[in-house]
Amino acid sequence: MEGSIDSIRGALVLGAQTAGVPLDERDANHLAHRAILCEAALGPRFQPGDLCGKAETALLNRGHRAFANVVRSALSLDSVEPLFDIVERIARLGFVAVLSPTPFPVALRLGRTTMLFVGCFSGPPTLIDVALCLGWTICVPTNAPLDIDFPKFGGRKNERGAFAQRFAECLLLPPAGMGVALREIRRSLEVATDAIGDIELIYLARIFGVPFEVAARRCQEEHLIPRGGARALIEFVNDSFGGEQQRATQLGIPSGPIFQLVPLPAAALTAISTKLPKSESVEEFCYQLGLSPRDLDTMDAERR
Repeated sequence: MEGSIDSIRGALVLGAQTAGVPLDERDANHLAHRAILCEAALGPRFQPGDLCGKAETALLNRGHRAFANVVRSALSLDSVEPLFDIVERIARLGFVAVLSPTPFPVALRLGRTTMLFVGCFSGPPTLIDVALCLGWTICVPTNAPLDIDFPKFGGRKNERGAFAQRFAECLLLPPAGMGVALREIRRSLEVATDAIGDIELIYLARIFGVPFEVAARRCQEEHLIPRGGARALIEFVNDSFGGEQQRATQLGIPSGPIFQLVPLPAAALTAISTKLPKSESVEEFCYQLGLSPRDLDTMDAERR
């Protein structure tokens, strides 16, 4: 990323204003530093259009599963493990995920780095919100404008929006991982029938950090439950118990790992600490980024 911190901050503010995202001076300064941080961690051969080109091919071939595998490989993930550290991993591909000050997710492109303002209409953003934001952004042609208003761009009826949603769900719930998890869940619960029920889906959803509805749709997509089974199970849980959480509480099923948008990709601390001018205050820099005392100690040690 070329340009001074002032020029990057200016581009952020301009793009945010165009997209309707309110940014005060402190927020803009914070995000400009994070953009520099992410850029510093990217390899010299990284090109942001690579994934977009592969997404175009996958879109034409309706290959959201194959494309999800491509992205999982780029994130150094195997075909089984969950993706609770999605924020840290996508930073390696030039995507900086931050909380959006509005419910609407927006992407701002800054050279090889893309700022993902992840929004959510109800509660804090979840793993699926970040994955959707990533999917929508990658599916946009490389000559797209600086800002993208996802509510206008996405949606199940929109071809690209539908592809992005299927990609995001497959990214978080890979087929092999689903198979391994369901086999262990059913063995642990001593399930004797062939049919997959709401209890197995609740466990599956919590293992991978996705909503119950996503787990149900993915099982239907992989032909683990019959067509129409996802909707039937979702309606059963909502009508009979008031929702997934109430059903899980009744059964004593523990909550899964808690996800939150972390303030900084920890893997990139070393890269940025070596690029900070010696004259710049590490304390002020960490304050602007919302770093913890442990992060501050890590950066301070790297600079000695």
